Amino acid sequence: DPDADPPPSPQGLKYEWVCTYLQAGVSVPCRGPDSQPIAWPSTEALTVAAGTLPASAIPYTFTLIVTKGSRAPGTFSVPVTVVNQVIPAVGLAVSAITGGYQMEDGSLYVNQDAKVTFAGFSDTPNTNLAWSVDGGVDATVPAVAPLGYTAPTFVLQLSPGVFQRGARYTVKLTGSLPVSNSGQGFTTGGLLINSPPSGGGFRACVLD
Repeated sequence: DPDADPPPSPQGLKYEWVCTYLQAGVSVPCRGPDSQPIAWPSTEALTVAAGTLPASAIPYTFTLIVTKGSRAPGTFSVPVTVVNQVIPAVGLAVSAITGGYQMEDGSLYVNQDAKVTFAGFSDTPNTNLAWSVDGGVDATVPAVAPLGYTAPTFVLQLSPGVFQRGARYTVKLTGSLPVSNSGQGFTTGGLLINSPPSGGGFRACVLD
């Protein structure tokens, strides 16, 4: 029964997570909002849910200890600062494409003069949205984004003078809330511009 007898860790490795923070100059175990020590799972990857640790100006230190048999353990530590912020979860979807198509991985393969319409959304009402494109593309220019860059609907008009053939671009949607403790949530989508056709080769042969 896999549930009663789970398979061993990959390559016989065992994982242990330790969380500590400095209190009066002394390293002590991390505690939850109820002031009780937190027991961390012995897994390769660790996910810390929101609300697990109280906000603190002093960073928490997460240390992963990896052991295998009688070998010396390997360790790695990383500081984590927990802040009291409200961060909206935002997402984007492609609602229309002219001159291209969406690939299986979700990215877009488009012509140099394509037109793409994105729809942005958030899990929190009154989220302020802002769209941007990397690679030196200015999404505040009406010729690039005819409907603007702060609405849920974002129309991206490609043109040869702005987008380069064969190049990759990232469309980013950022969301923030009109409150003092708001953080920024974001999501991205990829654009690949159709490359120009390339010439092949040929050779001559004599037929008998």
